[in-house]
Amino acid sequence: MDKGTKLYQEMMDGLVKMSRSCAGASNLRRGKAPGDSSEQLNLVLSQLSEEQRNVLADYLLAAYVDGIYDTLDHLEWLRCVKNMSISLEGEELPVGKYEGLSHDFIGRRQGWEWPCE
Repeated sequence: MDKGTKLYQEMMDGLVKMSRSCAGASNLRRGKAPGDSSEQLNLVLSQLSEEQRNVLADYLLAAYVDGIYDTLDHLEWLRCVKNMSISLEGEELPVGKYEGLSHDFIGRRQGWEWPCE
């Protein structure tokens, strides 16, 4: 496997790993958001059951995943329409090699394996 493909797969797998949790959702599950500006949120969280906090945290995590997907989808659009490229460590990443940035992200989140090279 060439270096660019390896770096692309590592980048995508890193995004998938990152998408499995976020600090905001973890705070909601714990029932305590940090920071001085979180007083109202913490008051609301203190009135929710653990199950309700988990529902809210799951919703927030889904929005976080949507944000990653939307960003990748826009980058894919830029790649296709504006001829944008992405490089890491001086290597251009083969972002069009598989299904495209956003679809590779969703596929990997759902357990899709990288094709054998």
